[in-house]
Parts: sequence; structure tokens; C-alpha cells
Amino acid sequence: MSARIRSIHVAATALLATLAGTAGAGSVYVAPVVIRAEANGGGYAEGGLGYVRNSANAAEYITCTLQRREILDASNRPTRQTLAVTCTARDAAGTSAVCRTASPDIARGLGAATGDAILGFGYDAAGACTRIVVYESASMTPKR
Repeated sequence: MSARIRSIHVAATALLATLAGTAGAGSVYVAPVVIRAEANGGGYAEGGLGYVRNSANAAEYITCTLQRREILDASNRPTRQTLAVTCTARDAAGTSAVCRTASPDIARGLGAATGDAILGFGYDAAGACTRIVVYESASMTPKR
């Protein structure tokens, strides 16, 4: 093996070892609350639950709550179910967003969230939730 090929091989091996160390250590995704208003009066809010929980900034929050109510008949069987989803967020600058819906699809989307997920929600000009986004990854900022 010539000296030139050997030095390229050593450099490539060192680069791969460095990259593997970085990948093994893992990167951490920082996700403060961001609220984007749209010209039509709606918008989108998102933020990392773990990031917000760890933040020293008391102004920031993001949350979605699901309330489910079942109406039971005389035999204690559910005859009707109502859902209410409410999502709220406030960024570090104090801008806030809120939406509400009774959509079963959006309620199901919340079921994927864990305490360290990035949570996002879209809303229209009337304040109705139009979508829920739950992003999970090993690189999310975990709660401490």
C-alpha cells in the first residue's frame, strides 16, 4: 500500500470514529415555543414539552388537554360520548395562541404524545384546532 493511500485510509478511519462518537453521544433538539400567525387570522404553535419544562423562562408553555365524557344508560353502558380538546401556548415574548375542537381525529393524535415530545397545533381564525402534530425522537430535550 502506498503512503498516500495509507494516509487517506487513516484519515477516513479517524473521521468515521469521530462521527460515530458524535452519533453515539447524540444531539439534543432544542424546541422553544414558537407561534406563527397567518394573514388569514389562523396560525400554528409548537414547542418541546421537555424543553419548556426545563426552561427558566416562566412565560413559556404549551399544552393540549383532552376531556372525554361518556353518557351512560340505566345499565351503565355508554350511549353517547363527547370530546373537548383545548390547546394553548405562549412563547417567551408573551404571544399566545389557543384552539378548541371536538374532533375525534385530533383527540386520537394527542394519544401519541409523551412528556418529551414536540407538540404542535394549527388553528383557524375562529380558534378551532385544525391539526395536531406530535414529533417523537431520541434527540428531544428530556425533562430533568
